[in-house]
Formats: sequence, structure tokens, C-alpha cells
Amino acid sequence: MLNLEDLKYSLCIFVFIIMNL
Repeated sequence: MLNLEDLKYSLCIFVFIIMNL
């Protein structure tokens, strides 16, 4: 079961990586 904070953290990392491509 995913934690909401974990999901938000993962989303922030995903966006950060996409912005740097």
C-alpha cells in the first residue's frame, strides 16, 4: 500500500527528471 507522502515524493522526482531531459 502506497503512502501519500511517498507518492508525492516520487512524483516530484519524476517531474524533476523530466524537466532535465
